[in-house]
Amino acid sequence: MPFWKELWRYAKHQPNVYVDTSSDYLNQSIVKMAVGYLGYRKVLYGCDGPYGMKEYNKYDYSEKKSWVDSLEIPDDQKEYILGKNFLELVKEL
Repeated sequence: MPFWKELWRYAKHQPNVYVDTSSDYLNQSIVKMAVGYLGYRKVLYGCDGPYGMKEYNKYDYSEKKSWVDSLEIPDDQKEYILGKNFLELVKEL
């Protein structure tokens, strides 16, 4: 986490390097900056579940998903972050 700016500069120009939103050290502002800098095609929605689960089988995905939902980008671009980017990655395997 302390080197995310350097990592973003690297990831931006690598066709096979992405960032995800799974860390509990992220917040809405950092996700917004990542999408603004890297673009929606380089960001993958992630949640880190079940890490951080308060009760067995009761992980709350809504906070991290709300970070993506709140982005001021078109809904079709949010769909890429929320799953289409990942599906395109695994399709290539």
